[in-house]
Amino acid sequence: MGMDEFSEAGDTEKMVNCFLDGSRFFPRRLFTILAHDEDVPRIIEAVANANRTEYGIGDGTIFVLPVSDAVRVRTGEAGDAAIW
Repeated sequence: MGMDEFSEAGDTEKMVNCFLDGSRFFPRRLFTILAHDEDVPRIIEAVANANRTEYGIGDGTIFVLPVSDAVRVRTGEAGDAAIW
């Protein structure tokens, strides 16, 4: 059952029920984005705009977390050296 099969008014309820009873699954994606603080609002806006649908459910959630450090496993480099 594809998303285009829900085109009539009131189909949101049907889509939610199909999702809840397991007969319809929404594709999921996970992005991990490492960014400077000043870039975060622009990135959130871009990701939200790209994933927003007219269906009213299942558009996703964006979690914004601080990163205290990074370590490159192969070399043991830490901080900026592990990223670049």
